Amino acid sequence: MELRYAPELLEEAVAREILRRETAGDAAWSRDFHVVTDPFYAMQETERNAGFRDANAVFYRQLGLARSLEAAVAGYPTLGPAVEELVLDRCATASDEGADLCVTAGSKPHVRILFRVHRLDDPSALEGFFRHELQHVEDMLRPAFEYRALGRIAARPAEENLVRARLRVLWNLVAAGAIERSGKRGAAKKEEWATMVTRNYPGFPAEARERILATLWNSPEATWPLLIELSLHPKKLLRFCGIDAAESPCGPGSLCPLCSFPTFEWHDNAAALPEITLGMVRADFPRWDPADGACRQCLDSYVFRTRFAPSRASCANTQVQEGSNVH
Repeated sequence: MELRYAPELLEEAVAREILRRETAGDAAWSRDFHVVTDPFYAMQETERNAGFRDANAVFYRQLGLARSLEAAVAGYPTLGPAVEELVLDRCATASDEGADLCVTAGSKPHVRILFRVHRLDDPSALEGFFRHELQHVEDMLRPAFEYRALGRIAARPAEENLVRARLRVLWNLVAAGAIERSGKRGAAKKEEWATMVTRNYPGFPAEARERILATLWNSPEATWPLLIELSLHPKKLLRFCGIDAAESPCGPGSLCPLCSFPTFEWHDNAAALPEITLGMVRADFPRWDPADGACRQCLDSYVFRTRFAPSRASCANTQVQEGSNVH
């Protein structure tokens, strides 16, 4: 597996590190860099760009900036023969960070890892971040994991971001547990992952969230289809973690399964609503069950629609003349 670094990453990282050292009183690296690169300004643009690219690559390694990735890669020997190349590049936001797998017919997969350049300030933490992403790559390449690229996975567009966030955190727990068992540092401490579980399942009791963390942490056999199913269905996640799923996972701040907004006022007894009302809800949300609960505002709106909806008899007796405008 070839390790490559994006030119823009090399340029920013080297300039940043040289400035940091110069500010701390070590100007030698700045002088050395100018000795090497100043002659490039007399060259044609193509040669000048190539010269800076090569110089940045050399200084990136000499400054020790490549050690975090190389140390993390050394812990995954199976990736070497399985991957064509690993490209490291920069990104601007935390949401863009992570590993991508590109599979092309007839060739080995290519991997790209994006990270924010300021992470280079803490090499040990950065190594843990790279290790976590490489654990994901190893999962994706392992046939037993059954990984496949995702299209839309939620039944409704409003749920898509929520389901993907939950899928991400569940997979992260599995990866973090595997890294901890290897005795190496991961991307975050267990307490930080617990905070992520709380953020994604705010309505679950603390005991349930702790069980989710512990169960996924110790589930190396978890597959991609299973993680998708658990992220889609909170009750299945509870049952997977050995929690009585007969109790509604609704709680203060949980997302209503109908409108997907956090709610602190759940309907008292959805199952007691008239069958015609429940039928209208199921017509819009086929997978919904009264045991799933819903916010009072959503179910009250269906009750209101039921009361003022025209009866079937009146609809049958209503004739629309040809050419009428019906709105």
